[in-house]
Amino acid sequence: TAILAASLIALAVGAAIVATDAGGTGVVLGAGGKLVDASGPDHAVAQRVSGLMMALLSDDQARADLRARARSRAEQLPTSRDAVEAALSAYRRAAPYESKST
Repeated sequence: TAILAASLIALAVGAAIVATDAGGTGVVLGAGGKLVDASGPDHAVAQRVSGLMMALLSDDQARADLRARARSRAEQLPTSRDAVEAALSAYRRAAPYESKST
């Protein structure tokens, strides 16, 4: 999904990420982001997100640590090239190509 793709990009550039733990975001971010519980009324979720964002904005060291963890997490995840190579490999195993020599 677009949210997960945006999360991958944010990790790769070392952004300090604050997100709700919904739709697989937590799995992608791992320790590379701060997650907020998405349950409850929208205003309560928004308050949790904004509170965490304000805390990060006021703490340079915590923000720097989170950015470093984001970059580290990005290095652990497969790249789009990895995904293409895995798909091609699976395709080759499923339908091997036999060269005909003449």
